[in-house]
Amino acid sequence: MKVTVYAKIGDIISCKYGVGLVLSTFVIRHAGLVGNVFINGKVKKINLSFEPNNIMILSSLDEANFEIL
Repeated sequence: MKVTVYAKIGDIISCKYGVGLVLSTFVIRHAGLVGNVFINGKVKKINLSFEPNNIMILSSLDEANFEIL
């Protein structure tokens, strides 16, 4: 069974653009979960649910829940 954990506000993520901080998230029909991420001094819109972006959560505000999974 595969459990998918998506990034949320306040998470530090790593993706193909670099390492950044998730500032906000919202859902767009037919696109999925999109977030404004602060990367390299700029705010970029990144699709957080799109697998080729290779999103990896490095740090989260709620790390206790990830230990249970």
